[in-house]
Formats: sequence, C-alpha cells, structure tokens
Amino acid sequence: MELRAAKRKEPPHPAPLRRASGTELGTESPAALSPLKRGEGKKQAEIGEVPATSGVILVPKDRKLQVAVTDFESRGLSDIETGAVTDFFRSALVNTNAFVVVDRNNMEKILTEQKFQQTGCTTQECAVQIGKILNVEKIFTGSTTLMSGVYYLNVKIIDVATSQVQAVQDAETKSVHDLKKTAERLAQGFIQRLSK
Repeated sequence: MELRAAKRKEPPHPAPLRRASGTELGTESPAALSPLKRGEGKKQAEIGEVPATSGVILVPKDRKLQVAVTDFESRGLSDIETGAVTDFFRSALVNTNAFVVVDRNNMEKILTEQKFQQTGCTTQECAVQIGKILNVEKIFTGSTTLMSGVYYLNVKIIDVATSQVQAVQDAETKSVHDLKKTAERLAQGFIQRLSK
C-alpha cells in the first residue's frame, strides 16, 4: 500500500494593514518611513513650519476619528489666553473635516455629570481617563508657554485604548496676534501626519 503525505493547509493570510494614503504597511522603502526629510530638522523661524516628531498614525479610511481636546496647560500665559489657544486649536481640527470633535460645552457637561474635574488634569494618564469618559478614540493635550517674549505651543495626540502618545507637534511665534494662525498650523500638521 502506498502512503501519501497529507497536504498541509496554510492558515489564511490576514488582510494587510494600510495607511491613510492607501499604501500597505511594510512596503515602503526605509527613506519613505523616515519622519524627517533632509533639512527639515533645522529649526524654522517662520510660523507653521512644524517638524514631525513621532510615528505615523494609523486611521480608518472610511470614517472620521472621534477625538477630544483637553484644556491646554498654561506656562506664563493667563488662563484666558491659554483657553483661547485651546479653542483655536479645537476649531482648527473641526475645520480640517478629518475628525469628529467633542465641543467644549458637551465635554464639560459630560465631565460634570461624571463628577470629573478637568482643572489640574495635566498628566497623560488623566487625559486618557477623560478620553474614556467621553468615549473617544484619540485625545489631544497641549501646553502654551511664554518665555523670553516667544510663545511656544506643544500638542500631542494620545490613543485612548493604548494610552500611547502617537505624535507630537511643536510651533512658536513672537506675536500674540499670531497664536490663532499657529494653532491652525499645528492642526494641519497632524493632518499631514495622518495622510502619510
């Protein structure tokens, strides 16, 4: 009697992960994966030249991300000025049409109902807790700093499920009148990261 070896069944291959641009992960050249192109690491003096400082954010292609923005931390600015910058950034995210953003009033209402105090919530863990209460996928946190006559803005996006920082953007301006434009540039910087 002739014995034949049974054919080994290969497990089905999972569908490849894709970036927001449609390219499959793992197919890029090392140069394409580099977050900074030649010359982009130099410090830029103009408003809005925001360098990429973290990894690529994976997003679903068929829907918008549910996000929220916490009150930015103030360092040298008044609470009114920092609150205005936070609102500038939140509005800029809405205008990109890439996110579903929880507005300030609904955010405060939900947190109040849950008896959660946002004031003083400056840690990453606290931001993630807010994200879970609001039932969003990502949460933006940031800070505004006034030092030697220069305004510095730092914003990061955190994945609520993993508690990991996914990207960071920085910008600066010497004029208080340019804070709105600077916040808008930061929002556009995150969109550029999403589209890579």
